[in-house]
Amino acid sequence: MSEPEYIQRRLEVLKYRAAHTSGGELAYGTRPKKPTLKNAAERPNNLARANRRSTGDSSFMQHAACRGMDPNMFHPEKGESLVYAKARAVCMGCPVRIDCAEYAIPQASCVGVWGGLSEQERRALRIKRGLAA
Repeated sequence: MSEPEYIQRRLEVLKYRAAHTSGGELAYGTRPKKPTLKNAAERPNNLARANRRSTGDSSFMQHAACRGMDPNMFHPEKGESLVYAKARAVCMGCPVRIDCAEYAIPQASCVGVWGGLSEQERRALRIKRGLAA
């Protein structure tokens, strides 16, 4: 599996988990319920997400885990892998991580770490989705 496919699959898994778990955590030995609707886009939370993406709505930022943190942490220089890892760790625990990533993927002007994805990872997803590179 190539890197863009891996990233795309990882986003799909995270979206599924976010939509089918309470608070992002699964109880030990339980499995999330499978969606009953055939088309995932028909689920209400996915419709809201799609609307925010199409309008460029950034209201999710009010609930972001990075709000109030040092912005330099999310804009690491080349070779600062520790800073990138710290930024990514903040993103992994964020309740709006998927919204953040989906907001930044179509926008080439977003720099730094958004939704736990680097600029290169977002560029690969833009190309895969057929958006302007």
